Amino acid sequence: MAKIKDGFIGERAIVVPSPVIEDFKKTDLGSLLYITDIGYYPKASFHFRKRKKEEVSQYVFIYLLY
Repeated sequence: MAKIKDGFIGERAIVVPSPVIEDFKKTDLGSLLYITDIGYYPKASFHFRKRKKEEVSQYVFIYLLY
């Protein structure tokens, strides 16, 4: 089985700039939860990403529609 990290057909991604995140983290809501990256991946078969524990400093939420 193929393992693909990124580069899917039709993918769209937005990365929120660090200064925007830092400002938002100072708000009541931002101190609890904030988005750093968001994307749309209509054809992400065989998506795979492995991270070492020390590389992960955030939670990842994946929402799938079939």
